[in-house]
Amino acid sequence: MPTSPVSSRRIELTEMRPAPDAAGIRVAASRVAADGDDVAVFLGTLPAAAGDILTRFTVRRPDIGADVGLACLSGADPAAAIQANLLLDAGATPHGMGLETTMLLLDHAFASWPARLVRFPVAAARAKNFSLPAIISEEAAPPDRQELPCEFKVFSIHRAPWEKFGTKLLTRLRRGPFDQ
Repeated sequence: MPTSPVSSRRIELTEMRPAPDAAGIRVAASRVAADGDDVAVFLGTLPAAAGDILTRFTVRRPDIGADVGLACLSGADPAAAIQANLLLDAGATPHGMGLETTMLLLDHAFASWPARLVRFPVAAARAKNFSLPAIISEEAAPPDRQELPCEFKVFSIHRAPWEKFGTKLLTRLRRGPFDQ
């Protein structure tokens, strides 16, 4: 696992150390100024077993010196699939920063574990933001899903399309606009 932040030009993911337990994640989530549905999906789809959470990140915007969200990667069998949960303050992450954060999280997941795919549960209101058909597929909600106070969708990104298309997009995001 890297000890330095996972970063692009505008976003840094910094691993939370020591790793908070479920109660600590709830407290950290309560500090993020996010929509109620986003919080419900973030917390409601995290695994019940704290040991299944592989890593926890704060999402930071270095340009304003502020933490603007949380991210977790989890999976009981990280060789098969990893789940990525992301909670962002939409008011503090404008202009594609949500996509940029998602790309960093995906890259870290695929680089760190041999997962064949990464799943993203997303509040239904945000589902329209997940429209990269070459990379992202919509899945059926898991049959054993926890009841949440809102609708949500689950998207997946498989390793092969990520390696073919996603890494190239992330490379562009990490460069400055004049380095293209």
